[in-house]
Amino acid sequence: KALQNYYHTPELTAEQFPWPEALN
Repeated sequence: KALQNYYHTPELTAEQFPWPEALN
């Protein structure tokens, strides 16, 4: 469920957190 909150937070950008592609 964490990814849902991750995607639903428009304030967060790639500069702040790595995208799922980097988490693989």
